[in-house]
Amino acid sequence: MWQCLRMVRGRRRVRRVPVLDGQTGSASKGQDWVKAGEFGGAVYYGRPGLVIGIDADDEDRFGFSDPVGVSRRLREAAVAGDTEAMRDLGWIRLRQGSNTDDELDSAGFWWKRAVASGSTAALLDLGHLGENRGLTGDDDHEGAVYWYRKAVEAGEVEGMNRLARLRRDQGRVSDDDSDGAVFWWRRAADAGNAEAMSRLAWLRKEQGRVDNDDADGAIVWWKRASANGYRGALIRLGDLRQEQGRVADDDPDGAIYWWKQAADAGESFAMIRLGGFREQEDRLADDDPDGAVFWYRQAANAADGLGSVMMGELREKQGRAADDDPDGAIFWYKQAADRGQILAFFALGLLRSQQGRLADDDPDGAIFWYKQSDAMGDPRASEALRRLRNQNQAEQDDSAQKD
Repeated sequence: MWQCLRMVRGRRRVRRVPVLDGQTGSASKGQDWVKAGEFGGAVYYGRPGLVIGIDADDEDRFGFSDPVGVSRRLREAAVAGDTEAMRDLGWIRLRQGSNTDDELDSAGFWWKRAVASGSTAALLDLGHLGENRGLTGDDDHEGAVYWYRKAVEAGEVEGMNRLARLRRDQGRVSDDDSDGAVFWWRRAADAGNAEAMSRLAWLRKEQGRVDNDDADGAIVWWKRASANGYRGALIRLGDLRQEQGRVADDDPDGAIYWWKQAADAGESFAMIRLGGFREQEDRLADDDPDGAVFWYRQAANAADGLGSVMMGELREKQGRAADDDPDGAIFWYKQAADRGQILAFFALGLLRSQQGRLADDDPDGAIFWYKQSDAMGDPRASEALRRLRNQNQAEQDDSAQKD
């Protein structure tokens, strides 16, 4: 039996290497891979039908810098038959830009090996690869549609969601389309998939079908999604009720009811929704057990950086912006920044600017925080930095003229 694929640093070289029956035994398809032998400095692992050669230095070839050897150890697990390791290697290769399926050690290479080893989830990965390569047509050979259909045939409900999304993007949202978005989301929903129920709800809302008595409308689908464990549907129901003007505290099917259901389930965004609504009602007292401060704190205590930002904005409006205030705007903004909340960095820059802390070398001044904000990707920060530096330069020029 002659099989091989050998990796050589900097390029790929294919050489025929004998894999002796005594080294692979009588392994059947799907059995763990075994060491098949050594040749030219590379170690070969294989099973009937496939051999992979691994050079000691081929991690350098792929530019994967990893001090703990994740890529190497994943490959070791993959060649030993671990399908999840094969999938992980595929994602690493895709992130490195290897989006082919016909090159050794590419994303598609590993995902196809995972499929051949019995992984149905890898069919979804291959579908994603098809999308990544722009192969989304029905007649694209081994494109997204092809692989997602294979996933559905293998029992992967997520394949139905992926097909539905593709069809939606293609504008195929008619109820009577037997291969359209609604068809596939219904199939997934019938299989108990809460995400599909929520997607149907969004579609119905876009179509204006938001009546309580619509048995196939947005409300019914979001209620079904929430009953199937999708907590985000509780927030959506609250938002819809708010749009419909149903915001009374005692409405058993109104916005407050649904947001509180979501908050009780641990959804911090629902806490922020409640805090914002209470702020609009001017319920700002610290000791109000259902007021803005209570709900923003709840969100912040749930480690939601946006909750910390909202607390910071509220304190700033209340004039509490001193550095030594343990419950003031600076405290809350910095807590949000520590949690990586992008809005916090700009808020700190703006507040420091208003406080006159404009020096370039101030480690807690406006420029410092605007730089952080810019690095985080806030589009407002670069303009704020430009204006501030122009202002500083103008002041320096004026000072020099006076001297």
